[in-house]
Amino acid sequence: MIFLSRNLQIMKILLAFLFAAVTSTSSFAADLPCAQQMGQQRATQLANQCRQVSPATRPPCNAANRCAMIVDEVTRSCALLADRADGIPVCKPLERAGAFQGYLFNGGGTDATTVTVMTDKGERIRAYCNAPCAALFGEEDDHEVVALRTNLVGKRVAIDVAIERNAGRVPGPDDSDRIPLVKRIRLLD
Repeated sequence: MIFLSRNLQIMKILLAFLFAAVTSTSSFAADLPCAQQMGQQRATQLANQCRQVSPATRPPCNAANRCAMIVDEVTRSCALLADRADGIPVCKPLERAGAFQGYLFNGGGTDATTVTVMTDKGERIRAYCNAPCAALFGEEDDHEVVALRTNLVGKRVAIDVAIERNAGRVPGPDDSDRIPLVKRIRLLD
């Protein structure tokens, strides 16, 4: 019993050290221009999508900016266009099943968290994600909202999504509603 307890303590220390090392190198990557983080083609695609919705006269929709800045502008712009956002493809992520590779776009929530991934084809796939995504989110803010860690925006991921009955897993949708759920997600970089 003492042996197991000691091994658990060692594992916790090693995991904390590994997490600190990963987040410190990841924060450097988050400061890179989006074109260096995602590649020129995908960053240009993201910047073009941003320009489709941004009302700013000099928008931050430029592949030379950080991916997080471009994503924030898309999110802000879609919120400004909320009354007609459903008709704007950039503002309405798809909810469908499949295995996808792409880049973390955004995520978070209050009672139920979601992640959105920009696929290699430029589509945005959104799905509810609880346990598989726990390490992707920061601490709750004063309003009990969690958000995707900023240093993970633009990180390459593989994600498996299934459409299943809610069955009490996510607050909000009815138990019989079929919802997109992340079954597995992993960082590829």
